[in-house]
Amino acid sequence: MRTERKRFASKIGVWLAIIMLTASLAACSSSQDSSKSEATAATEAPMSKADSKVVDGFRTSNTTTAETADADTAAAETSQTSSGIADTSTQTDFNRQVIYTADLRMQVKDFANARNTIDKLITNSGGFLLSFTEDQSSNEMSGSFKIKVPANGFNTFIDAIDKMPDKKLSKSINGEDVTEEYADLTARLKAKEVAEARLLAFMESAKTSKDLVAFSNELAQVQEDIERIKGRMRYIDQNVQYSTINIKMYQTLNGDSSEVSLDVQPSLMKKAGNALNKSADMLVELGKAIVIVAAFLVPLLPVIGVIIFIIYIVNRRKKRTKPAPSPTSQQNDQTATSDDLNPPTDDQHT
Repeated sequence: MRTERKRFASKIGVWLAIIMLTASLAACSSSQDSSKSEATAATEAPMSKADSKVVDGFRTSNTTTAETADADTAAAETSQTSSGIADTSTQTDFNRQVIYTADLRMQVKDFANARNTIDKLITNSGGFLLSFTEDQSSNEMSGSFKIKVPANGFNTFIDAIDKMPDKKLSKSINGEDVTEEYADLTARLKAKEVAEARLLAFMESAKTSKDLVAFSNELAQVQEDIERIKGRMRYIDQNVQYSTINIKMYQTLNGDSSEVSLDVQPSLMKKAGNALNKSADMLVELGKAIVIVAAFLVPLLPVIGVIIFIIYIVNRRKKRTKPAPSPTSQQNDQTATSDDLNPPTDDQHT
C-alpha cells in the first residue's frame, strides 16, 4: 500500500512539474509579444506624427497623384466605353478615300453676271480655279470652268449653283472610291522602304566595285518605285481633299430659248440667209474633203506614175512588134472586098 501511494505521489509531482513548466513558457511568450507590440506602437507613433507634421507633403502628394491617376484612368475608360462605336465609325469614315467629281451644264441669261457669281462662290468656298476657257460666236457665248473646292464644301457649292437665278441646269455627280488602292500603295511603299534600307546597308558593306555597282543599280530602281508610289499617293490625297467641279456655261445671244418669241415664222430673208450659210458650210466641208483626199494621194503619186509608165511602155512595144500585112494578103483582101461590093448576076451563074 505504501508503495502504491509513493508511486501515485510521484506521478502527481511529475504532472505538477509539467503544468508549471508549461505555464512559465506561456507567460514568457506573452511577455515577448507584448513587448514587441509596444515597440511597434512606439515606432509607428512618431512616424504617424511625422507624417501628420508633413501635412500635405509627401503622403498627401502621393495620395493626390494616385487619386488623379485613378480619375484619369476612369475617365479614359468611360470615354472609351461611351464613345467606342462612334469613334470606330468616325475613324472608318476618315480613312475612306473617295474622289468626288461633278459635271454641270448651265444655260444662263446673263453670262457676265453668272461668271461673277461663280467667281465669288469659288472664293467663299476656299477653292480655286484650275482653268477657264471662253468662246464667243455670233449666236452663242460660252465658257468652261474647272474648279477645285474642299471636299467638306462640295455639296454646299453645288447647292449654291443650284440656287442661282435665271438658269437651266443639268448636273452629274460621281464618286470614285480609292481606299483599296491607297491601302495597297501604303503597303508597297513600306516594302520598298525596307528594301531601300537593306540595299543601303549592303552598299556600305560591299567589298568589290562590282557588288557596289549592282547594289547601286538596284537601289536606283527601288528609289524610282518609291517616288512613283509617293506621287500617286499625293495625287490621291489632293483629289480626296479637294473635289473637282467642271462647269459648262453658255448664253444664247439671239434670245433665251425659254422666252416665247413673237416672230414665230422666220422671214424670207432669214430663210435665204440660213440657206446661204448652209451652202457655204457645205462648200467649206467639200474643200476640206478635197484637201484631205489630196493629202492622202500625195504619197501614192510616185507609185501611180510608175504603174502608168509601165502600162504605156508595154502598149507601145506591142504596137511595134505587130507584123505588117503582105501584098498577096492585101490583094486577096481587096478582091474579097470587091466581090462583096459587086455580087454576081444571073448571066454569070449560067
